Amino acid sequence: MVSLSLGELRGTPISPQWYWAIPLALFTALTYGVSGVLWRDGQLRGAHQSTAILLQFTTSVAVGLVGLAAMGRLGLLVTTPRRAVLALLASGVLSGVIAIYCIFTALRLMEVARVYALTSLTPLVATLFAHFFLDEYLNLTMLAGVVLISIGVTLTQTFKSRSQESEVRRQKSEARSQKGF
Repeated sequence: MVSLSLGELRGTPISPQWYWAIPLALFTALTYGVSGVLWRDGQLRGAHQSTAILLQFTTSVAVGLVGLAAMGRLGLLVTTPRRAVLALLASGVLSGVIAIYCIFTALRLMEVARVYALTSLTPLVATLFAHFFLDEYLNLTMLAGVVLISIGVTLTQTFKSRSQESEVRRQKSEARSQKGF
């Protein structure tokens, strides 16, 4: 976010409304972070993964339709160009079905911090795909920044969780007992 601000201040335009990107991106991070905790909490309390995903989609669709109706934009559903609709439907399948199913499964199997650290590799994938498919600008400095962040995220996964450390200690203790120490 700081680099976006500095780039704008130095005369490298991002968008005429660049200053909105920062709070919106931070709010997105907040809502996704809290959602991940709620998703895992629901699963730890016994909610089946399929039920959790269905409830999330139902809620998203309902809130989206209410929002469109409240803004008087329901007609946009039928006037949106076909190619845009197809791109958005493909995006919905990728992010709304496949990615959500994968993240729910990962959250069932691992801690929230680990799952979200790994999903934080999204900027690398998004940057590369946007460059190659949408011809978005990408220079070496930008790519280096995204790669460095991705490396940092990956490094956070080298630590062991408390449960893993406890298991290692338990196994070492058992090995010592069997050897007569």
